[in-house]
Amino acid sequence: MNHESPWHWARAFRDECWLFIKTEWRFHSGLCIVTLLVFLLWSLWSHDPTIFQRSGALMTITGAIMMYRGHFRGIENEFLRATGRSNRRAFRQWHPLYSKEEARIEDQQAFRHGFRWVILGTLIWAYGDLLLLVLAPCMQS
Repeated sequence: MNHESPWHWARAFRDECWLFIKTEWRFHSGLCIVTLLVFLLWSLWSHDPTIFQRSGALMTITGAIMMYRGHFRGIENEFLRATGRSNRRAFRQWHPLYSKEEARIEDQQAFRHGFRWVILGTLIWAYGDLLLLVLAPCMQS
Protein backbone atom coordinates (compact mmCIF):
# COMPACT_ATOMS: atom_id res chain seq x y z
CA MET A 1 0.00 0.00 0.00
CA ASN A 2 1.35 3.39 -0.97
CA HIS A 3 1.21 6.06 1.75
CA GLU A 4 2.34 9.18 -0.07
CA SER A 5 1.59 12.43 1.65
CA PRO A 6 -0.81 14.96 0.15
CA TRP A 7 2.15 17.28 -0.22
CA HIS A 8 3.66 14.90 -2.77
CA TRP A 9 0.64 15.42 -5.02
CA ALA A 10 0.68 19.17 -4.42
CA ARG A 11 4.37 19.37 -5.36
CA ALA A 12 3.79 17.25 -8.48
CA PHE A 13 0.91 19.49 -9.53
CA ARG A 14 3.00 22.62 -8.87
CA ASP A 15 5.84 21.20 -10.99
CA GLU A 16 3.45 20.39 -13.84
CA CYS A 17 1.99 23.90 -13.70
CA TRP A 18 5.47 25.43 -13.75
CA LEU A 19 6.47 23.25 -16.73
CA PHE A 20 3.27 24.35 -18.52
CA ILE A 21 3.96 28.04 -17.85
CA LYS A 22 7.55 27.75 -19.06
CA THR A 23 7.06 25.64 -22.17
CA GLU A 24 3.53 25.84 -23.60
CA TRP A 25 3.78 28.23 -26.54
CA ARG A 26 0.03 28.25 -27.13
CA PHE A 27 -0.42 29.64 -23.61
CA HIS A 28 2.17 32.33 -24.35
CA SER A 29 0.43 33.27 -27.61
CA GLY A 30 -2.83 33.59 -25.72
CA LEU A 31 -1.12 35.84 -23.19
CA CYS A 32 0.15 38.05 -26.00
CA ILE A 33 -3.32 38.38 -27.51
CA VAL A 34 -4.96 39.11 -24.15
CA THR A 35 -2.23 41.63 -23.28
CA LEU A 36 -2.65 43.37 -26.61
CA LEU A 37 -6.42 43.64 -26.27
CA VAL A 38 -6.41 44.72 -22.59
CA PHE A 39 -3.80 47.40 -23.15
CA LEU A 40 -5.54 48.58 -26.33
CA LEU A 41 -8.86 48.97 -24.53
CA TRP A 42 -7.18 50.58 -21.52
CA SER A 43 -5.38 53.01 -23.80
CA LEU A 44 -8.58 53.92 -25.64
CA TRP A 45 -10.49 54.30 -22.38
CA SER A 46 -7.86 56.53 -20.76
CA HIS A 47 -7.03 58.47 -23.96
CA ASP A 48 -3.33 57.74 -23.40
CA PRO A 49 -1.67 56.04 -26.39
CA THR A 50 1.54 55.35 -24.47
CA ILE A 51 -0.26 52.68 -22.44
CA PHE A 52 -0.72 50.65 -25.63
CA GLN A 53 3.00 51.01 -26.25
CA ARG A 54 3.75 49.14 -23.02
CA SER A 55 1.99 46.04 -24.33
CA GLY A 56 4.68 45.79 -27.00
CA ALA A 57 7.33 45.34 -24.32
CA LEU A 58 5.37 42.53 -22.67
CA MET A 59 4.75 40.87 -26.04
CA THR A 60 8.46 41.04 -26.86
CA ILE A 61 9.41 39.38 -23.58
CA THR A 62 6.78 36.68 -24.02
CA GLY A 63 7.93 36.04 -27.60
CA ALA A 64 11.51 35.69 -26.42
CA ILE A 65 10.41 33.10 -23.85
CA MET A 66 8.67 31.20 -26.65
CA MET A 67 11.82 31.27 -28.76
CA TYR A 68 13.86 29.72 -25.94
CA ARG A 69 11.38 26.92 -25.23
CA GLY A 70 14.04 24.22 -25.58
CA HIS A 71 16.17 25.85 -22.92
CA PHE A 72 13.24 26.14 -20.50
CA ARG A 73 12.27 22.52 -20.92
CA GLY A 74 15.82 21.45 -20.02
CA ILE A 75 17.38 20.35 -23.30
CA GLU A 76 20.84 21.44 -22.09
CA ASN A 77 20.56 19.19 -19.02
CA GLU A 78 22.29 15.92 -19.95
CA PHE A 79 20.27 13.82 -17.47
CA LEU A 80 16.93 15.17 -18.68
CA ARG A 81 17.96 14.72 -22.30
CA ALA A 82 19.24 11.15 -21.78
CA THR A 83 16.10 10.05 -19.92
CA GLY A 84 13.77 11.80 -22.36
CA ARG A 85 12.23 13.94 -19.63
CA SER A 86 13.21 17.15 -21.41
CA ASN A 87 10.87 16.10 -24.23
CA ARG A 88 7.86 15.73 -21.94
CA ARG A 89 4.91 18.11 -22.19
CA ALA A 90 3.09 19.26 -19.09
CA PHE A 91 0.01 17.29 -17.99
CA ARG A 92 0.61 14.59 -20.61
CA GLN A 93 1.82 11.04 -20.67
CA TRP A 94 5.07 10.80 -22.54
CA HIS A 95 6.87 8.12 -24.44
CA PRO A 96 10.64 8.58 -24.72
CA LEU A 97 10.76 7.61 -28.41
CA TYR A 98 7.75 9.53 -29.72
CA SER A 99 8.07 12.53 -27.46
CA LYS A 100 11.46 13.50 -28.88
CA GLU A 101 10.06 14.13 -32.35
CA GLU A 102 6.99 15.88 -30.95
CA ALA A 103 9.22 18.12 -28.80
CA ARG A 104 11.34 19.03 -31.82
CA ILE A 105 8.25 20.00 -33.81
CA GLU A 106 6.87 21.98 -30.85
CA ASP A 107 10.22 23.80 -30.50
CA GLN A 108 10.11 24.79 -34.16
CA GLN A 109 6.53 26.03 -33.90
CA ALA A 110 7.29 27.91 -30.67
CA PHE A 111 10.32 29.56 -32.27
CA ARG A 112 8.35 30.58 -35.36
CA HIS A 113 5.44 32.02 -33.37
CA GLY A 114 7.76 33.58 -30.79
CA PHE A 115 9.72 35.32 -33.53
CA ARG A 116 6.50 36.78 -34.92
CA TRP A 117 5.48 38.05 -31.47
CA VAL A 118 8.93 39.57 -30.92
CA ILE A 119 8.71 41.46 -34.22
CA LEU A 120 5.11 42.62 -33.61
CA GLY A 121 5.88 43.51 -29.99
CA THR A 122 8.93 45.51 -30.98
CA LEU A 123 6.94 47.45 -33.58
CA ILE A 124 4.16 48.18 -31.08
CA TRP A 125 6.73 49.09 -28.43
CA ALA A 126 8.37 51.54 -30.82
CA TYR A 127 5.40 52.94 -32.75
CA GLY A 128 2.26 51.88 -30.83
CA ASP A 129 1.41 55.37 -29.65
CA LEU A 130 1.72 56.77 -33.19
CA LEU A 131 -0.38 53.92 -34.58
CA LEU A 132 -3.17 54.68 -32.13
CA LEU A 133 -3.04 58.40 -32.87
CA VAL A 134 -3.49 57.64 -36.58
CA LEU A 135 -6.15 54.94 -36.17
CA ALA A 136 -8.11 56.53 -33.32
CA PRO A 137 -8.43 60.27 -33.97
CA CYS A 138 -10.53 60.63 -30.81
CA MET A 139 -7.32 60.16 -28.80
CA GLN A 140 -5.82 63.36 -30.10
CA SER A 141 -6.32 66.09 -27.56
